[in-house]
Amino acid sequence: RGEDRAVSERLRFDKFGKPTWLQHTATPIRDEKGEIIGASELIVDITQRKHTEEWLRDSQRMYRNLVEQVPDMIFCLDQSGKFVFVNTEVENFLGYSVHDVLETPLKEYVAPQDQEKLDAMFGLKPEGIWDEEVGILDSAGDRKFARIRCKVTVNEEGTVTYEGVMRDRTARRKLEEDLKASKTALVEKIKKQGI
Repeated sequence: RGEDRAVSERLRFDKFGKPTWLQHTATPIRDEKGEIIGASELIVDITQRKHTEEWLRDSQRMYRNLVEQVPDMIFCLDQSGKFVFVNTEVENFLGYSVHDVLETPLKEYVAPQDQEKLDAMFGLKPEGIWDEEVGILDSAGDRKFARIRCKVTVNEEGTVTYEGVMRDRTARRKLEEDLKASKTALVEKIKKQGI
């Protein structure tokens, strides 16, 4: 058809019925006038590549499913502390859409009294791990609590990223506070009764 080169992939079966993927590359052969008089064809077995691509697609699909179904926020921050990745659990925990959270700094969601804790995370050395509980403000301004575990990585180009998991600890923290208040009330009651 006048093209410089045509490439196609075809599935074929050998004499035993085993599937084999072949890549056909056809290049036109031209005469002295530039007219196409034939084609030179190269056939390469790409079965292994196809299997690798299929494995990679399955692996990515499985990874995506796992990340999206975990009941924790999984995130990645850039060097400046802004979200470059966050799973959809952010919508349940913070009340913001993934789109709204991306490119915003984690500090924007941390309660003011816990900002110093977060500063320690950004002072970690490569491969260092930070694990801390902090107060978080959701989209309604309500205070929640999260346990954040984060690791610092540096790639070949020297780019720093913070990869982590944020677990909602609000219910547990409320139970702990209720238990502490209950214990204090019980001690006061015992003191009043002189026991």
